[in-house]
Amino acid sequence: MNVLRSFSPSIGSLLRSFVAWRRITLLLRGIGMGIAIGLAWALLICLMDRFIHLPTAGRWAGFIIGISLAGGIFMRDALRAMSPVNWIEVAGQIESCTDQFEQRLLTVVSHRLDPPERRGSEAMLEQTQRAVESLAANSHSVTFIPWRFAFIPWIASGGLMAIFAGLWFIPALDLPRLIARLVHPSRRIDPVTLTRLEVFPGDTEVSAGGSVAITAAVSGSQMPSIQSRGVDLYLS
Repeated sequence: MNVLRSFSPSIGSLLRSFVAWRRITLLLRGIGMGIAIGLAWALLICLMDRFIHLPTAGRWAGFIIGISLAGGIFMRDALRAMSPVNWIEVAGQIESCTDQFEQRLLTVVSHRLDPPERRGSEAMLEQTQRAVESLAANSHSVTFIPWRFAFIPWIASGGLMAIFAGLWFIPALDLPRLIARLVHPSRRIDPVTLTRLEVFPGDTEVSAGGSVAITAAVSGSQMPSIQSRGVDLYLS
Protein backbone atom coordinates (compact mmCIF):
# COMPACT_ATOMS: atom_id res chain seq x y z
CA MET A 1 0.00 0.00 0.00
CA ASN A 2 3.01 2.37 0.25
CA VAL A 3 2.79 2.76 -3.50
CA LEU A 4 -0.45 4.71 -3.02
CA ARG A 5 1.55 7.54 -1.45
CA SER A 6 2.65 8.39 -4.98
CA PHE A 7 -0.90 9.52 -5.73
CA SER A 8 -3.16 12.22 -4.38
CA PRO A 9 -5.58 11.23 -1.57
CA SER A 10 -8.62 11.08 -3.85
CA ILE A 11 -6.94 8.83 -6.44
CA GLY A 12 -5.33 6.64 -3.78
CA SER A 13 -8.66 6.25 -1.97
CA LEU A 14 -10.40 5.29 -5.21
CA LEU A 15 -7.79 2.63 -6.04
CA ARG A 16 -7.71 1.24 -2.50
CA SER A 17 -11.48 1.04 -2.25
CA PHE A 18 -11.81 -0.63 -5.65
CA VAL A 19 -9.31 -3.32 -4.64
CA ALA A 20 -11.19 -3.97 -1.38
CA TRP A 21 -14.56 -4.32 -3.14
CA ARG A 22 -13.04 -6.47 -5.86
CA ARG A 23 -11.66 -8.85 -3.23
CA ILE A 24 -15.10 -9.10 -1.64
CA THR A 25 -16.60 -9.82 -5.06
CA LEU A 26 -14.08 -12.58 -5.75
CA LEU A 27 -14.69 -14.20 -2.35
CA LEU A 28 -18.47 -14.06 -2.82
CA ARG A 29 -18.15 -15.56 -6.27
CA GLY A 30 -15.82 -18.27 -4.98
CA ILE A 31 -18.21 -19.24 -2.19
CA GLY A 32 -21.21 -19.18 -4.54
CA MET A 33 -19.40 -21.22 -7.20
CA GLY A 34 -18.22 -23.73 -4.60
CA ILE A 35 -21.76 -24.21 -3.30
CA ALA A 36 -23.21 -24.50 -6.81
CA ILE A 37 -20.61 -27.03 -7.95
CA GLY A 38 -21.00 -29.01 -4.72
CA LEU A 39 -24.79 -29.15 -5.04
CA ALA A 40 -24.68 -30.08 -8.73
CA TRP A 41 -22.15 -32.85 -8.06
CA ALA A 42 -24.15 -34.14 -5.07
CA LEU A 43 -27.31 -34.28 -7.20
CA LEU A 44 -25.49 -36.20 -9.93
CA ILE A 45 -24.02 -38.75 -7.50
CA CYS A 46 -27.37 -39.18 -5.72
CA LEU A 47 -29.15 -39.90 -9.01
CA MET A 48 -26.43 -42.36 -10.01
CA ASP A 49 -26.72 -44.08 -6.63
CA ARG A 50 -30.48 -44.27 -6.99
CA PHE A 51 -30.35 -46.21 -10.25
CA ILE A 52 -27.09 -48.22 -10.08
CA HIS A 53 -26.58 -48.52 -6.29
CA LEU A 54 -23.02 -47.28 -5.93
CA PRO A 55 -20.72 -49.44 -3.80
CA THR A 56 -18.86 -48.01 -0.82
CA ALA A 57 -15.78 -47.25 -2.94
CA GLY A 58 -17.91 -45.41 -5.50
CA ARG A 59 -19.57 -43.28 -2.82
CA TRP A 60 -16.20 -42.48 -1.26
CA ALA A 61 -14.91 -41.42 -4.69
CA GLY A 62 -17.99 -39.25 -5.27
CA PHE A 63 -17.67 -37.65 -1.84
CA ILE A 64 -13.95 -36.87 -2.20
CA ILE A 65 -14.28 -35.57 -5.76
CA GLY A 66 -17.20 -33.34 -4.76
CA ILE A 67 -15.31 -31.83 -1.82
CA SER A 68 -12.23 -31.33 -4.02
CA LEU A 69 -14.18 -29.62 -6.79
CA ALA A 70 -16.06 -27.26 -4.46
CA GLY A 71 -12.96 -26.48 -2.39
CA GLY A 72 -10.78 -26.02 -5.46
CA ILE A 73 -13.20 -23.54 -7.04
CA PHE A 74 -13.34 -21.52 -3.83
CA MET A 75 -9.55 -21.57 -3.32
CA ARG A 76 -8.98 -20.37 -6.89
CA ASP A 77 -10.96 -17.17 -6.31
CA ALA A 78 -9.67 -16.78 -2.74
CA LEU A 79 -6.06 -16.87 -3.99
CA ARG A 80 -6.90 -14.36 -6.70
CA ALA A 81 -8.46 -12.08 -4.09
CA MET A 82 -5.37 -12.25 -1.89
CA SER A 83 -2.79 -11.97 -4.68
CA PRO A 84 -0.39 -8.98 -4.78
CA VAL A 85 -1.87 -5.84 -6.30
CA ASN A 86 -0.72 -4.48 -9.64
CA TRP A 87 -1.95 -0.89 -9.51
CA ILE A 88 -1.67 -0.40 -13.26
CA GLU A 89 -3.98 -3.39 -13.77
CA VAL A 90 -6.33 -1.97 -11.15
CA ALA A 91 -6.50 1.33 -13.01
CA GLY A 92 -7.14 -0.56 -16.24
CA GLN A 93 -9.97 -2.52 -14.61
CA ILE A 94 -11.61 0.69 -13.44
CA GLU A 95 -11.26 2.17 -16.93
CA SER A 96 -12.91 -0.94 -18.41
CA CYS A 97 -15.93 -0.46 -16.12
CA THR A 98 -16.53 3.22 -16.87
CA ASP A 99 -15.72 5.76 -19.56
CA GLN A 100 -15.75 8.80 -17.28
CA PHE A 101 -11.93 8.86 -16.89
CA GLU A 102 -11.29 8.45 -20.64
CA GLN A 103 -8.04 6.54 -19.98
CA ARG A 104 -6.65 9.44 -17.94
CA LEU A 105 -6.64 7.43 -14.68
CA LEU A 106 -4.55 4.73 -16.34
CA THR A 107 -2.22 7.39 -17.73
CA VAL A 108 -1.67 9.02 -14.33
CA VAL A 109 -1.13 5.72 -12.49
CA SER A 110 1.26 4.26 -15.06
CA HIS A 111 3.30 7.47 -15.28
CA ARG A 112 3.52 7.90 -11.52
CA LEU A 113 4.85 4.35 -11.17
CA ASP A 114 7.37 4.77 -13.97
CA PRO A 115 10.95 5.81 -13.15
CA PRO A 116 11.39 9.60 -13.43
CA GLU A 117 13.55 9.30 -16.55
CA ARG A 118 10.74 7.51 -18.39
CA ARG A 119 7.99 9.97 -17.57
CA GLY A 120 6.64 12.43 -20.10
CA SER A 121 5.96 16.11 -19.67
CA GLU A 122 5.51 16.86 -15.97
CA ALA A 123 3.27 19.87 -16.70
CA MET A 124 0.97 17.80 -18.89
CA LEU A 125 0.92 15.03 -16.28
CA GLU A 126 -0.04 17.51 -13.54
CA GLN A 127 -2.89 18.85 -15.65
CA THR A 128 -4.18 15.34 -16.33
CA GLN A 129 -3.85 14.40 -12.68
CA ARG A 130 -5.92 17.41 -11.55
CA ALA A 131 -8.72 16.34 -13.89
CA VAL A 132 -8.55 12.76 -12.57
CA GLU A 133 -8.51 13.97 -8.95
CA SER A 134 -11.71 15.89 -9.52
CA LEU A 135 -13.43 12.88 -11.05
CA ALA A 136 -12.10 10.48 -8.39
CA ALA A 137 -13.31 12.71 -5.55
CA ASN A 138 -16.87 12.42 -6.88
CA SER A 139 -16.72 8.70 -7.73
CA HIS A 140 -17.63 5.65 -5.66
CA SER A 141 -15.60 2.57 -6.46
CA VAL A 142 -18.45 0.23 -5.52
CA THR A 143 -20.29 1.39 -8.67
CA PHE A 144 -17.43 0.13 -10.83
CA ILE A 145 -17.58 -3.45 -9.49
CA PRO A 146 -19.21 -6.01 -11.85
CA TRP A 147 -21.47 -7.49 -9.17
CA ARG A 148 -23.22 -9.78 -11.64
CA PHE A 149 -20.19 -12.08 -11.62
CA ALA A 150 -20.69 -12.58 -7.88
CA PHE A 151 -24.48 -12.93 -8.03
CA ILE A 152 -24.78 -15.43 -10.91
CA PRO A 153 -23.26 -18.36 -8.92
CA TRP A 154 -25.60 -17.59 -6.01
CA ILE A 155 -28.59 -17.60 -8.36
CA ALA A 156 -27.44 -21.00 -9.65
CA SER A 157 -27.05 -22.24 -6.07
CA GLY A 158 -30.58 -21.07 -5.26
CA GLY A 159 -31.93 -22.91 -8.30
CA LEU A 160 -30.18 -26.13 -7.29
CA MET A 161 -31.50 -25.79 -3.73
CA ALA A 162 -35.00 -25.45 -5.18
CA ILE A 163 -34.46 -28.64 -7.19
CA PHE A 164 -33.32 -30.47 -4.05
CA ALA A 165 -36.39 -29.17 -2.20
CA GLY A 166 -38.67 -30.40 -4.98
CA LEU A 167 -37.07 -33.86 -5.09
CA TRP A 168 -36.95 -34.21 -1.29
CA PHE A 169 -40.60 -35.28 -1.01
CA ILE A 170 -40.66 -37.82 -3.85
CA PRO A 171 -41.01 -41.21 -2.08
CA ALA A 172 -39.65 -43.29 -4.97
CA LEU A 173 -36.45 -41.22 -4.99
CA ASP A 174 -35.90 -41.12 -1.20
CA LEU A 175 -33.44 -38.25 -1.46
CA PRO A 176 -32.73 -38.08 2.30
CA ARG A 177 -31.38 -41.65 2.21
CA LEU A 178 -29.33 -40.93 -0.94
CA ILE A 179 -27.74 -37.89 0.70
CA ALA A 180 -27.01 -39.89 3.85
CA ARG A 181 -25.27 -42.54 1.74
CA LEU A 182 -23.22 -39.83 0.02
CA VAL A 183 -22.07 -37.90 3.11
CA HIS A 184 -21.52 -41.09 5.16
CA PRO A 185 -20.01 -43.42 2.56
CA SER A 186 -18.54 -45.83 5.12
CA ARG A 187 -21.83 -46.45 6.95
CA ARG A 188 -23.93 -49.46 6.10
CA ILE A 189 -26.97 -47.62 4.77
CA ASP A 190 -29.12 -49.72 2.48
CA PRO A 191 -29.55 -48.44 -1.08
CA VAL A 192 -32.85 -47.00 -2.24
CA THR A 193 -35.16 -49.60 -3.79
CA LEU A 194 -38.78 -49.53 -4.93
CA THR A 195 -39.75 -51.77 -2.02
CA ARG A 196 -38.14 -52.24 1.38
CA LEU A 197 -38.85 -55.20 3.63
CA GLU A 198 -37.88 -55.09 7.31
CA VAL A 199 -38.20 -58.29 9.32
CA PHE A 200 -38.27 -58.31 13.12
CA PRO A 201 -36.46 -59.87 14.87
CA GLY A 202 -33.69 -59.85 12.32
CA ASP A 203 -31.29 -62.39 13.85
CA THR A 204 -32.71 -64.84 16.37
CA GLU A 205 -31.88 -68.47 17.15
CA VAL A 206 -34.83 -70.74 17.90
CA SER A 207 -34.34 -74.07 19.64
CA ALA A 208 -35.96 -77.24 18.29
CA GLY A 209 -39.65 -77.17 18.98
CA GLY A 210 -39.56 -73.50 19.95
CA SER A 211 -41.48 -70.66 18.36
CA VAL A 212 -40.88 -67.06 17.57
CA ALA A 213 -43.17 -64.27 16.35
CA ILE A 214 -41.98 -62.66 13.13
CA THR A 215 -43.17 -59.28 11.94
CA ALA A 216 -42.53 -58.04 8.40
CA ALA A 217 -42.89 -54.33 7.59
CA VAL A 218 -43.12 -53.41 3.91
CA SER A 219 -42.65 -49.87 2.58
CA GLY A 220 -41.94 -48.25 -0.74
CA SER A 221 -43.66 -47.14 -3.93
CA GLN A 222 -44.84 -50.73 -4.70
CA MET A 223 -46.99 -50.95 -1.56
CA PRO A 224 -50.37 -50.81 -3.42
CA SER A 225 -49.32 -53.72 -5.64
CA ILE A 226 -48.07 -55.75 -2.68
CA GLN A 227 -51.25 -55.11 -0.71
CA SER A 228 -53.39 -56.33 -3.61
CA ARG A 229 -51.29 -59.38 -4.59
CA GLY A 230 -49.45 -60.27 -1.39
CA VAL A 231 -45.83 -61.33 -1.11
CA ASP A 232 -44.08 -64.64 -0.44
CA LEU A 233 -41.59 -64.71 2.45
CA TYR A 234 -39.02 -67.50 2.74
CA LEU A 235 -37.09 -67.99 5.98
CA SER A 236 -33.94 -70.02 6.55
